[in-house]
Amino acid sequence: MTHLTLTPERYAEIQARNRRAKNPTQSEEVMPNAASEISGDVKQGAAHPKHAVSAIEEQMAQQIALCKLPEPVRQFRWYPARRWKLDFAWPKIKLAVEVQGNIHRIKQRFKDFFERHYALTFAGWKVLYVGGDDVRSGRAVAWLEQLLQQAQDRDEARGHR
Repeated sequence: MTHLTLTPERYAEIQARNRRAKNPTQSEEVMPNAASEISGDVKQGAAHPKHAVSAIEEQMAQQIALCKLPEPVRQFRWYPARRWKLDFAWPKIKLAVEVQGNIHRIKQRFKDFFERHYALTFAGWKVLYVGGDDVRSGRAVAWLEQLLQQAQDRDEARGHR
């Protein structure tokens, strides 16, 4: 992975990829599994089998593949005792993306969100919370690229590559 910064040009490139991804035939051509540079073969935890994936989560998955980012584990159950899961996870580096929807605005869900967020923080996870507008605009995948690059830079600085 090369060093990436969110320049206006890179932002425009991501938005152009998003527009091209709306063409189903092109999306099918680019959607094969992205090479995993950071996540390796780590697939610990189990994916949640009954989760209905939202359209915006699917768009995020397409953007990750289009940008050739490391393939995430989808619906990763990182804390099975509580049945908590992450929308997109890179377990080896404890990085996750959570796509937020209206369901998180319900009072009890909001309280549960904080409990889960604190547990993730104490377990050493870095979580990028994004909304639909962030995904549609390309900002979410650009932020993710930066976080993955930071993780790779830390690994290289530690001599892990």
